Amino acid sequence: MRGKWRPDFTTLTLIALAADKGSISSAAERMHLALAAASRRIAEFERDAGITVFKRHARGITVTPAGATLVARLRNVLDGVDSLADTLEDIKSGVTEHLKILACDAAIIQFLPGILKKFVASAPHVRVELEEMRSTDIALAVAERRGGLGIIWGDVDTRGLTSE
Repeated sequence: MRGKWRPDFTTLTLIALAADKGSISSAAERMHLALAAASRRIAEFERDAGITVFKRHARGITVTPAGATLVARLRNVLDGVDSLADTLEDIKSGVTEHLKILACDAAIIQFLPGILKKFVASAPHVRVELEEMRSTDIALAVAERRGGLGIIWGDVDTRGLTSE
């Protein structure tokens, strides 16, 4: 009789890592688990969930079709758990707003450090995320609302965006 499956984030993370690496031993090493313990965790998950996630081979593993479906969903779940952890940290530290800045490397190197230092000091309730991109990609990303502020260098089409 199969046991009732209970979420175990260590095992779920292990499964996602093993799928990415094609190896349970590599995933176990990355998670600081003994190979036997990692293999047991995955085998117990497969038994309790009633699916085979991996086909095991002498030189690693391959993901089964059922495993591929599971792993795709697992990535979303694990990303959500990471996001929840970030939200909890924000709540504890008083962060109430987020600003994602997309900037080209020249802006990041030449003038953003000083500006960001002053901004962060004056607005501790804002979490700032900085991502480096090419100027041509920044305009598109801001238009698609993948960033709140874009800093570009050079002649880039900014139609539809407010630019100064």
